[in-house]
Amino acid sequence: MITIILLAVLFVGELVFAAWNVKMQIRHDREKMIWRLGLAAALEILLLCGVLEGVARYGMLIVLLLLQGVLSFFRWRAENRRMKRWRNGQSAETGERDEKELPEKSLTIPRQLLRVSGTMLLFLIALFPAILAPQFKPLPVTGDHKVSNTIYTWVDENRLETYSDTGENRTVTLEIWYPEDEGIYPLIVFSHGAGGVLESNASTCMNLASNGYVVAAIAHPYQAAFVKDVNGKITTVDPEFMSGVMTDNGSDDPAHEVKVYEMQKEWLAVRTGDINFVLDTILRHTEEQAEAPFDRIDPEKFGLFGHSLGGAAVVAVGRQREDISAVIDLEGTMLGEYQGYADGKHTYCEEPYPLPLLDVNSRQVYELAKSYTKEPYVNFYMGDHAEDFREIVVEDAGHMNFCDLAVASPLGARLLGAGKTNAWKCLANINELVLNYYNYYLKDASTFEVPDGMEME
Repeated sequence: MITIILLAVLFVGELVFAAWNVKMQIRHDREKMIWRLGLAAALEILLLCGVLEGVARYGMLIVLLLLQGVLSFFRWRAENRRMKRWRNGQSAETGERDEKELPEKSLTIPRQLLRVSGTMLLFLIALFPAILAPQFKPLPVTGDHKVSNTIYTWVDENRLETYSDTGENRTVTLEIWYPEDEGIYPLIVFSHGAGGVLESNASTCMNLASNGYVVAAIAHPYQAAFVKDVNGKITTVDPEFMSGVMTDNGSDDPAHEVKVYEMQKEWLAVRTGDINFVLDTILRHTEEQAEAPFDRIDPEKFGLFGHSLGGAAVVAVGRQREDISAVIDLEGTMLGEYQGYADGKHTYCEEPYPLPLLDVNSRQVYELAKSYTKEPYVNFYMGDHAEDFREIVVEDAGHMNFCDLAVASPLGARLLGAGKTNAWKCLANINELVLNYYNYYLKDASTFEVPDGMEME
């Protein structure tokens, strides 16, 4: 809404100057200089006051307005010199009065509209970050606990970084949300999707913390869009990894499918390594009775959840550890359940999944998976061979409705896959669903309730 208002102000301002120029047949460069520099100053003040949030959103526009203001100043000064020469009856070249030295008289409507169109295009480009990720208020939390958060960057001395050839150890950054009130709370660990970010499901994490959980969200370097560690170092996504993610895995070429299967196993190995490392490090700090948030963690009650590739990773970790209490997979294909690929089909792990597992999918993905006849969809196979499995289907949702992107960047979510559902309501329901599930399995709630707009299959 703020971006739309700002664009309207800019557009109306340009039209007013265009109409004024045409009517008076004089460019009002001095007034336009004051307007643009004043608007740039006003935006800076609004940023400092917190009315506008994010230099990245509005910084380019402020710089553009400053440059345009300076340009208007020089044009105004040059025009004043021309006027003085003309009034003195002297031409700069011949020393005689020259009608060409008169102020520009061809200020026509088409010409002014063309200038307005070009200027507005520049404004749109400058405001693209605000259009892509508009200012918004986060979803309100539903719990009574005040929430604090902190960020850590830990180095895994037992693993080398597979995405670089420098010989450095794997480094993992995580953010932990926790109740400010002293007490002992279950631990939940989150893993984002391919190309996601640390804050992909921050609203879910904050809501859990407000309801009495310690929640750690992991940023997986080189598999995340970007990761900023505690020292300010930024690691961007590995292009080869993202290229592999976009690879079609529905080919009839067995060699291609084998290659995809091997890539997916490599991705999961990195992710499960990150999750296990974070869990072990948190447990160690908890045993050492370190400061908050580690002094608030119940080492007997752990939950995992993840979105997309993160969902596949947490399901895989659930098989690897005996201290996990419950797992939630938000629309992630359970790649870790594949044991191989031969004769044109995957083979699956035949041992029943040993702990409570919640699989959440959009109706579109659920129906598409049901119609797939080449082999059983791995999530359905898991459901048929699990000790405690629940399948939830969300109506009218898309893949990006299971994370905060749908409300943080509506345009980006639509481009990447968002459904027709109300993004805010859908995300609130997802957060409620996650909370209800963990309350049932980690806090012994009497019932597990499914929010409106979701169906238990």
